[in-house]
Amino acid sequence: MLPRSDVSVEEEENRMFVFDPGVSLEELVRAVNQVGAAPGDLMAILEALKQAGAIQADLVVI
Repeated sequence: MLPRSDVSVEEEENRMFVFDPGVSLEELVRAVNQVGAAPGDLMAILEALKQAGAIQADLVVI
């Protein structure tokens, strides 16, 4: 006989960041830094936002 388990998962609609349209890059970077993101994490977030069409910018890494 197999054991029986009931599993329930609930996910809240909370989001880590919510920005109004037209937020500046400075505000975005400041918010990500405040949660302790490493520089590489910040770049990954910015690249993902660009790929998703959420920001209109040319990202240049120097």
